[in-house]
Amino acid sequence: SRVNRQLRRYRAPDTKTQASLPGRIMSTLRSPPKSGRFQLFHSTNKSFSTFDLSKSHDFGVHFGTADQAAQRISDTGRYDASRTIPVEVEIKNAITLTDPGFWGLTQVQQMLEAKGFAFSPEESVAFANLNTAMKSVELPQEARARARLDAKEAIRAKLDALGIDGIWYRNSVEGQGWSLLVWNEGQVVN
Repeated sequence: SRVNRQLRRYRAPDTKTQASLPGRIMSTLRSPPKSGRFQLFHSTNKSFSTFDLSKSHDFGVHFGTADQAAQRISDTGRYDASRTIPVEVEIKNAITLTDPGFWGLTQVQQMLEAKGFAFSPEESVAFANLNTAMKSVELPQEARARARLDAKEAIRAKLDALGIDGIWYRNSVEGQGWSLLVWNEGQVVN
């Protein structure tokens, strides 16, 4: 396929980048590193020259191995405009979570709490209110869309307050190995 031809043409990054760790190594690591600069891949059918992390459907952008990126294109069925972008991603303090399949407000809060991260009563109420607003069919579409944006920002703000700048997860959808979710400007170099 076109995607596989693109990936075969890709040359390894320079040796200064830690994750010149090829995908097969990233796939077999028991636990990923908390910090470093990593060569990863992102598949998209959008046209852009630099990553704008605020445009993500989730609260951040997902990166993985070349195989995971190819699987993402295959799963979405958007071959014509799709491309795989090799990038370097830098993290200073990442944590490991399980892949919830959907990285929503409630899912992230529950996973963080299970890891021992505390939420104040005010934060819990604010998260619950945002979650209700996003799902409410009684609210106008514009209000639900605003609640989704506010929810993404609430997740980012909480993670930043905890000093977390990345989430590694064993990808349960796009193939084996570790994927990385980041949300702060300047973490992605393409």
